[in-house]
Amino acid sequence: MRKEPVESLKSMDVQGTGERRPFETFLQGVKDCVPTLLGYWSIGFAAGVVERTAGLSLAEIALLCLLLYAGSA
Repeated sequence: MRKEPVESLKSMDVQGTGERRPFETFLQGVKDCVPTLLGYWSIGFAAGVVERTAGLSLAEIALLCLLLYAGSA
């Protein structure tokens, strides 16, 4: 019993061989990441506004971004 491939994979299939084209696979990955990137961008923007309002310089904000890793905690 053979199952049909997922619809998004059909467009990446090279002549029915099951082989994916690298650029199409990459492009699909980029499309899949857009919602996550928008979420991170909004959190980063809010953090920048708060840091700037707190009176930090741009150098201090950049250092915080580079050195502090708190994840989504």
